[in-house]
Amino acid sequence: MARKKKVELALFHLDVSKISGMKEKHIEQLMQYLEESIAESKISKDGSTVKIEVLPTVSKKVIKLRVKKYIYQAGLKDEFKVVALPKGDVPGFQILSLE
Repeated sequence: MARKKKVELALFHLDVSKISGMKEKHIEQLMQYLEESIAESKISKDGSTVKIEVLPTVSKKVIKLRVKKYIYQAGLKDEFKVVALPKGDVPGFQILSLE
């Protein structure tokens, strides 16, 4: 019987430094929402960065969609937006203030 291959998880970063000062509770709720909505994911926080580990089959677009959906449901749509991190860095997103 063959051994099962260990699946490598894809790592994405979410920069939440713009939210940290004002709405710390939303970061915890966002982490919980992502863990519930993305199957087989591991979410952890390191300073002002949320690390999202998912199966390689989960696309970057799905993660961005889930983050945007949380921002809308939390009533923060008029305050924040989600944009991609600059190229060359680790793949991921940052949440920017619209003000």
